[in-house]
Amino acid sequence: ALTPTGLTGEGMIRIGDADMDSKRFKFGKRVFDANIANFRIKSYDLKELSISTRNYQTHFDFDERKGAFKSNVGISRVDFPINQYACSMDRFDWNIDNSEIILRNEISQSLMRADTMSTDNLIDFKFPRSAFISTKADQDSLTFFAREASFNLKSSIIKARDVQIIKVADAAIFPDSGKVTIQKSGILEKLARAGIIANTTTRYHKFYRGDIAIQSRKSYQGKALYDYRDEDGQRQQIVFSRVGIDTTGSTYAIGSVTDTSWFMLSPDFRYSGRVDLAAREKFLTFSGDLQLVEECLRGSKPWIQFKSQINPVKIEIPVTQDIRDRNNSKLMAGILFSNATNRIVPTFLRRRESFSDTVMIRAQGILDFNKLTRQYAVSTRMADGFFDPALDVVWFDKYRCITHGEGKINLSINTGPLTLDNFGWIDCFMIPDTVNLRLSMAFDFKFQEECLKKMTTAFESINLPGVTLSKVPYALSMKRILGVKEAEKLLTEIESLGKFRKYPDELAKTLFFADVKLYWDSVSSSYISRGPIGLGSIQKSHVNKYVSGLIQLSKRRNGDEINIYLEIDKDQWYYFNYRINLMQVISSDIEFNDLIKNDMKERAEKGKIDKDDKGYRFILATDRKKEDFLRRFREVEE
Repeated sequence: ALTPTGLTGEGMIRIGDADMDSKRFKFGKRVFDANIANFRIKSYDLKELSISTRNYQTHFDFDERKGAFKSNVGISRVDFPINQYACSMDRFDWNIDNSEIILRNEISQSLMRADTMSTDNLIDFKFPRSAFISTKADQDSLTFFAREASFNLKSSIIKARDVQIIKVADAAIFPDSGKVTIQKSGILEKLARAGIIANTTTRYHKFYRGDIAIQSRKSYQGKALYDYRDEDGQRQQIVFSRVGIDTTGSTYAIGSVTDTSWFMLSPDFRYSGRVDLAAREKFLTFSGDLQLVEECLRGSKPWIQFKSQINPVKIEIPVTQDIRDRNNSKLMAGILFSNATNRIVPTFLRRRESFSDTVMIRAQGILDFNKLTRQYAVSTRMADGFFDPALDVVWFDKYRCITHGEGKINLSINTGPLTLDNFGWIDCFMIPDTVNLRLSMAFDFKFQEECLKKMTTAFESINLPGVTLSKVPYALSMKRILGVKEAEKLLTEIESLGKFRKYPDELAKTLFFADVKLYWDSVSSSYISRGPIGLGSIQKSHVNKYVSGLIQLSKRRNGDEINIYLEIDKDQWYYFNYRINLMQVISSDIEFNDLIKNDMKERAEKGKIDKDDKGYRFILATDRKKEDFLRRFREVEE
């Protein structure tokens, strides 16, 4: 229609492969406009519809070879059938000569704020509307916001720009350049150098420089880098070669580090092996080999197999009885007695030299490192962080080169029917090669009751330094024999009353030494006491005094030997010697000796030893035997 006000039209305008229809076109000399128009354009090969829109203001300029389209309803839908995507934009331009359509969203104040936000804050940011949404069925309506995009009519490729975040399953993915390319049939081109936060609720884990293929709103996969931060905040890179979504819809990652990468869980633990990540878990799972960082232990350092989640601030490695090195050889955290060399050998997470060695003490539970004490420890910890006194502990000081065991200690002494239980501490010093022990020692053997009563009376009647049971190994022995709660109750009872209200049957031993300091003498192959001996009790009678004396436990090829010499003063003493079922005893107390003689006579009249004694018997020793022992000891000291 031509009127004095201008030329108008109603219908369809076709320019190349594009159609525009409107009820009112207004024509100028080299331009035309429409307040309401629909736009469609076919792909370059004319086989499929590439793009279609509705209800846009239209301006076309033939000189500039360009069409400009602006939505009448703000952000409006644009369909890309060939790409199986739709987008929400408020304007687009068609550059005819470039065969390209440029789509834009006007920048609102809220979008400007998004530009300055951290990735964490972007997860919670509410974008005005999702700019792109997949219409492909198997992509589960994958959506992401883009400020701008271009569509190439020749290649039918959409290139979205200013894409700050894409949420997939439980993860947030951040394109490095903000560019996302959509190929034909809705395939997203793999993102390079992308960042990932997983999951969007806990946000425990952040990846970077990821090569990520997004398959749908519920699935992605690829590879990425990750920074492990140790307790000091030092960062180390882990390459996760597989990152994706598991069957529960949660992000997982699988990676590894090698020996040559010198990966450190902390300055005290080196690691090599597989690393697993589960987004719902705060810590990584390491399943590989661990090596202690120390310079004390000789030979090559073993790589220790384990699998566990690792808290970098508090590293705890599980140590079971079946712990092995990477060659599948069994390891142990303990101290051994070498029967072949008569040496005490520390084996802190090392192989035992020989299976004929006697285990003096071993620990299992958790391996950790205490920075204050500078010690590795294998133990079971209680809720308050202290070692569980009901179980053995072995620790290793890597600066002083000391292996320490605490708990029940087997001295590798063959005692036959005589029972000997030892509780306390053993220290193996590598520099110099020495071993010290501090023990409570419970000797239990059949003996003349009246003799024991006379001994008790003799020690009780003399003023000697007292033993504070709660501060010596005797307290540990109580906890191991009676249980921790009962022991603590009785220790409180002793502190207030000086004795038990009722003496526990479990603690009734012939001689119970509360505190004995010993050392291992390799020349004489024996444990020898040093300093005063804390005598705790005789049978059910409290003594709790430090007495002069000497205890020696000797390893002999023809039978191990025990010597106990207790001295009140030079004129009052008691001597016990045990070897191969024979207990020989003598004292400065003549009545004591007479009681033994009479007991021997009664037994002799019976003509045999009771079957329950298992061949054990006790007799009166000679004074010379006692003197020979003391002389040998003086020679050992010299």
